[in-house]
This record gives sequence, structure tokens and C-alpha cells, in this order.
Amino acid sequence: MYTIGNEEIAEKFKQISISVQQIYGFAVEGDIAEFGTYAGVTAECLAASMAFCAVKLGYSDKLHKIPARTLHLFDSFSGLPTTVSGV
Repeated sequence: MYTIGNEEIAEKFKQISISVQQIYGFAVEGDIAEFGTYAGVTAECLAASMAFCAVKLGYSDKLHKIPARTLHLFDSFSGLPTTVSGV
């Protein structure tokens, strides 16, 4: 099992938050999705960032008439299948 330290987690969450802020700040239209949700820690970070941005940067969406975004989470709950080919 690969584990990461608190500093690495903090940096990962910082980068996710910055990415979400850019989506809102540049008025990029569309929802946000995470594929491979696992325990939901990253999903929680995405949701918190989206909630913050909806309040602090929502004026950009209103100005550009962009509908509210939804966070979609996808997971197989059983891992990925064994690959058959190298492609």
C-alpha cells in the first residue's frame, strides 16, 4: 500500500482547490466529475472547494449565465478488471 504524508496531502488538496477556483474564475461551463472515488477524501475536497467558489466566485457564473455545477462521483466498488492486452 502506498501512503503519503500530511504535507503531500495538503499540497494535493491545495492544487485541487486552485483548479476548482480556476474553473469558476474563468467561467468554464460544465459539471465536475471524479472517477475512482475510493474513500471519498478527494471528493470531499472537491465539494468544499465548489461550495466556497459558488459563494466567492459565483458572480462570474451569473455574469456569464452559467448554470450551477454538479459534482459527479464514479467508482466501480470492485477495482479495475485485469487487462487482456497491453493497449
